[in-house]
Amino acid sequence: HNYGKYILYNDPFIGLVDNSVHEGDAEKYAAFAANLQAEADKGTPFTRLYAMQAALCRALAIKCDLGVRTRAAYQAGDQQACLRLAEEDFAVLPGLLRTYHTAFRTVWDYDNKPFGWEVQDARLGGLILRVEECGRRLLAWSKGELDSIPELEETPLPYWYGKDGARIEEQAHSRVAFLVKPW
Repeated sequence: HNYGKYILYNDPFIGLVDNSVHEGDAEKYAAFAANLQAEADKGTPFTRLYAMQAALCRALAIKCDLGVRTRAAYQAGDQQACLRLAEEDFAVLPGLLRTYHTAFRTVWDYDNKPFGWEVQDARLGGLILRVEECGRRLLAWSKGELDSIPELEETPLPYWYGKDGARIEEQAHSRVAFLVKPW
């Protein structure tokens, strides 16, 4: 199962799969990124794959728990923490996602015909715009320009737990990213 995929497309305000985030996940992704980049830097035939995965892990190091951290700061009424999140994590993440998009396209172009890439453009482009919009709204709330962020007022219900509280096992982009009815 692809934990990274549904964390990547998880909306930072809706938090559909935030219940599957575990403490330390961000640090794990940062370590994965460093290790993968070291492999990419070796210049092997697999460099493009390692570079793509390193770019993804750099983005996930911020993205994986961004919704959890944002909701906690907002619900605590901590405008300074929300301001830092808006000016730092929400500001940096779109660039990291664009870097991943470019690296992914490099791999795609090497291995595939262009048909089908439009789906990745739509998915990643939509994700980038959503992260930017969430950052804009969080910044506005932090500065007192918005009275509230309704999505962050709610506590997300668990989307799905596996056996013994295991992480969710959802991989469908449409079910995670756009909150389409689960089945």
